[in-house]
Amino acid sequence: MDILQTYYTSSLEIKLRSDGIIEVHSRPEMKERYEDYHMNENVAKIKEVNEKHSLILVFITNGKYSRDARRILSEQFDLAEKVAMIAKTPYQTLVGNFFLGINKPSINIKLFNTQKKAEAWLHSNES
Repeated sequence: MDILQTYYTSSLEIKLRSDGIIEVHSRPEMKERYEDYHMNENVAKIKEVNEKHSLILVFITNGKYSRDARRILSEQFDLAEKVAMIAKTPYQTLVGNFFLGINKPSINIKLFNTQKKAEAWLHSNES
């Protein structure tokens, strides 16, 4: 798997991979809470690089999102066929499951604790 292109926003690093996965990482310097202006910028950049049927792999980091940022994110789940979210801590797992339970996305989205499991699911025919 090769990285075809890397894009940056003020809060994200977005990597377009040769296997069809778009990796989305929070930038390490992003210590503040995600506000609506961060999410609008992030969604615009992802839409710019994404084709509708690409896969997105999202890495959750600090889990601090304002109400408006969560709303903007939940309205954008149609960016891909499948979304795999990776939680690195028990707190992120709790927040991620709560977010998914409340928003009821219309696409296949799952929470994982490892990148390997997330990538396997993204490449599978499993929903």
